[in-house]
Amino acid sequence: VEALASGKPVIALARGGALETVPPFGGVFYEEDLRAALEEFEKREHAIRPAELQAYARRFSPEEFSRKMRKVLEIE
Repeated sequence: VEALASGKPVIALARGGALETVPPFGGVFYEEDLRAALEEFEKREHAIRPAELQAYARRFSPEEFSRKMRKVLEIE
């Protein structure tokens, strides 16, 4: 999430938290072949828009978390 908030794409192992926090347009996932992921990243790098990554990362901000929790807890 920190990378996205900085407008940087991610190259990550396709497991765990990365799958839950990185959008399809936010980088490249790989299973075993990091070299292939790097090559894929190089092909797609020109289309990555930092502002879109930053906007997506805002959904994980403390403010957004508080807003959602207030709804769950019905705090006004």
